[in-house]
Amino acid sequence: MRLKTGELFEKNAELEKSKAQLQLALDVANDGLWDWDVRSTQLYMSPRWHTMLGYTPGEVMPDYSALMDMVHPDDRDAVEREMQLLMRTIHRIFEHDFRIRMKNGDWKWVASCAKVVERDSGGCPLRIVGTNLDIDFRKQTELELATAKRRAEAANTVKSAFLAMMSHEIRTPMNGVIGAASLMLGTELSTHQEELVHTIQVSGENLLTIINDILDYSKIKANKSELEAEPFNVRRCIEDAFDLFTRTAAKKNIELLYHIDPEVPTMLTGDTTRLRQILVNLLGNAIKFTETGEVRLKVHNLNAGNHRHQLQFAVSDTGIGIADEHKERLFEAFTQADVSNTRKYGGTGLGLTISRQLTELMGGKIWFESKKGEGSTFFFTVDLPPADSVAAGKPEHLPVEVLRGKHALIVDDNETNRWLLSDQLAQWGIISEVFEHPEKAFEHLQSGYTYDIALIDFQMPDMDGSELAKKIYRLENRSRMPVIILSSSYESIPADPSISARLSKPVRINKLCDQMLQVLAEKSNEPGRMQVAGTQIQPKKKRNLRILVAEDNPINQRIVQLMLSQLGCETVVIVSDGEAAVAAAMDATYDVILMDIQMPHMNGLEATRQIRKFTGQTDKLWIIALTAGVMKDEQFDTEEAGMNKFMAKPLNTEQLGKALDEFVSLGSLVSV
Repeated sequence: MRLKTGELFEKNAELEKSKAQLQLALDVANDGLWDWDVRSTQLYMSPRWHTMLGYTPGEVMPDYSALMDMVHPDDRDAVEREMQLLMRTIHRIFEHDFRIRMKNGDWKWVASCAKVVERDSGGCPLRIVGTNLDIDFRKQTELELATAKRRAEAANTVKSAFLAMMSHEIRTPMNGVIGAASLMLGTELSTHQEELVHTIQVSGENLLTIINDILDYSKIKANKSELEAEPFNVRRCIEDAFDLFTRTAAKKNIELLYHIDPEVPTMLTGDTTRLRQILVNLLGNAIKFTETGEVRLKVHNLNAGNHRHQLQFAVSDTGIGIADEHKERLFEAFTQADVSNTRKYGGTGLGLTISRQLTELMGGKIWFESKKGEGSTFFFTVDLPPADSVAAGKPEHLPVEVLRGKHALIVDDNETNRWLLSDQLAQWGIISEVFEHPEKAFEHLQSGYTYDIALIDFQMPDMDGSELAKKIYRLENRSRMPVIILSSSYESIPADPSISARLSKPVRINKLCDQMLQVLAEKSNEPGRMQVAGTQIQPKKKRNLRILVAEDNPINQRIVQLMLSQLGCETVVIVSDGEAAVAAAMDATYDVILMDIQMPHMNGLEATRQIRKFTGQTDKLWIIALTAGVMKDEQFDTEEAGMNKFMAKPLNTEQLGKALDEFVSLGSLVSV
């Protein structure tokens, strides 16, 4: 059927309109469009394609070969390869970024996309249509970002190296200062000399705390702080943190208290060192800014029963509090709520900043509530998974069955402490009766009431715990009721037959249980015998160990030698570098090598590798890394080199003694 003239005119008009619309789209499109006739090799390029390369529309119409000559030589092979795959593979899309030469000779990045739109009966391509998008700005941005990333990584590398160097340079002399002071305190000194040496030790430890704050902050800022994921005992972590402040709190007459909710698991998985660091920062601040009263910690499990445990810690004090105008910048680095506090109380202002960063690393948050003059409470949460079944099956077992049904007398003028003690005893099945005033407790006993054991606070008004114990002792003429005195500073308690034992506050639960069991078992023995629980100077015991010390610093050589002598180690050989350590290990047999890491000629890591490789001392030789570096990767390096233990400087005699005892306890099981 033939179209009429009018219809034909309308069809042609529609076709011309469509062509005009297509041309308009091609003209305004941001993409450069191209159409390749494969048989003739001719290319059609849109006006945008021309202007993208700096040509005027229609100025150049290259064929395929000419176009490939315009592609950057480094990109040409890849473009050719992708184009051949497009032509051979049905339904394939060509997508590739490459550089193409502009009219002025510069190179421009384009993102090209193409598809075969027509093939012959044999599948050979006849026509390919594609687009080129100008991505020069994007590539330039990517290049700048990559450059910035490389610079940032280089800066972090330099920063990490600087931290490692600073850690070593600072801690090495601090090891000499603190170690020498510690050793001198174990010798015969006059009262005046002891005070001077104690001042040196405390000042050195305070300086080390400031150094640690700065290094910790720098490590976190450099993204070098990593968390451990090891099973740990929650209560032990808390008690270890409190142990650091018992003497300080006792001097200020501040009560230290803690309560762990029964729903808090005994064992969890996490970084116990970092968790303890947060607690130490918060407890230290609470004690620092509290002149009288108490510092108390409460721990709750916010989601008991779930696979992960979100613990909430709350550290409360009765100190100076925080004014509203200072609250916003409290967690900022190098600041304190009141600048004048820096001189009065000391510190770097980094403790809370580090605590916030560590809390966030452990999936939690930190905040506080405070009112000036009325004390503060700092809260923080951490998200921790449970310990695996093996670790969880090894909690501390307390034989409390023996205590079940016993009756206890509690005398303490602090209400919180009375409640905490009675609550703990109740968990063990002990029936307790509490008194705030010693006089009331004594009157109660005079009326004929009897108990299996008494827990009495030492520091109370009107009548202290030792006076009450003496009155009870004179009253109890038939069966001596064991009396345990609880004190923040038990050294001040005079020895007396009326006191069965004494414990340091805050009381470790396992020590309380052990001491109660001991005094009850000895109830029928000589009443005047006094059992002391707590930290004491242990008598010197001989350790039959052959020890090699590799340390380049003469002062630290002498300090380690004196510490080993105090620990009863008589066979000690000292060398000054790694090469000498290897030679000594090849000439003689040693049980333990104390190996400094950073030494001239050959460092401790390489010396360890050679000792493990070239000597027969592999299975039973312990090599302990002594290092002033505290970075995580440094500890990993020591393990990789074949070292058995990592000990950061400055050392102390107790720490070194525990390491040697650990070696002895392992015996022939020691291996690398």
